Amino acid sequence: MAVTAEQLQPLFAALLDAAFALATGAVLLTGTAPPVTLRRALQWSWAAFAVAWLGDWWAETAVMADAVSVDSLLQVLRQSQLGAMLELAGLAWLLLLPSALLDGGVPRLFCAVPGLALFAYARAASGHAADQGLWSVAVAMQALHLAAAAAWAGVVAVGAWCGLGWQGWSGADRAKLAQRASVVATVALITVLASGVLNAVRMLGVAEAPWHSPYIHLLGWKLAGVVVAASLGAWNRWRLLPGLRESNGRSFGRVLLIEAVVLTLVLFAAAELGAAMPPD
Repeated sequence: MAVTAEQLQPLFAALLDAAFALATGAVLLTGTAPPVTLRRALQWSWAAFAVAWLGDWWAETAVMADAVSVDSLLQVLRQSQLGAMLELAGLAWLLLLPSALLDGGVPRLFCAVPGLALFAYARAASGHAADQGLWSVAVAMQALHLAAAAAWAGVVAVGAWCGLGWQGWSGADRAKLAQRASVVATVALITVLASGVLNAVRMLGVAEAPWHSPYIHLLGWKLAGVVVAASLGAWNRWRLLPGLRESNGRSFGRVLLIEAVVLTLVLFAAAELGAAMPPD
């Protein structure tokens, strides 16, 4: 069975969000993880973004135009709101380029934060929230939701990456990274839940019979993934983190890796949700 451009759109959207998460995680863990690991994470996020950005541009053009050509690609980029947001996302990623070349510290944060914030806005303004206007509260709330989700998934993913080889670290270094990741994930989870509830009220509050729609089914799968990931994070924080200085960190790292996989699936569910039509 042939795969259509409409079916590929969520895939490219999820890859964009995964790249965003990886870059956000690398920035937030600056000072607790080896600089070479963080730099590689940022470089991988750059590669993932390039593939996803080009793929999303092609898919949007294939859906909006009769045929994909140089003229139609440029027309979508220059004459549509989605194209404008693609350009804005590309600009945001260019702002992140210096952070992928720096070893860390204040210069990386100074370069990365404006780009990450701009990318969150561009992604938010590409979805359903933009129906309320590009400078609406709905877009701001969705940007906050996306940024918090990226922070949570990002610190878990980069932390799991570090956990694959941190047996040679000192217990204090392992505990320092795990503590930073745990604090960021906790704050991000609270923000995700709060902004998610407000977004759900906005999206579903006027619907007459939302409970049997495909949109609700996708939302249910996404929430199930969030619950599983939060449970894994709670286990690590309350059961394994206190003894991380004395242990080799393998158990903590394994749970972190599973949580990273679950959150990756949540990102794909969120991308499918963004492509689905909300109930009337």
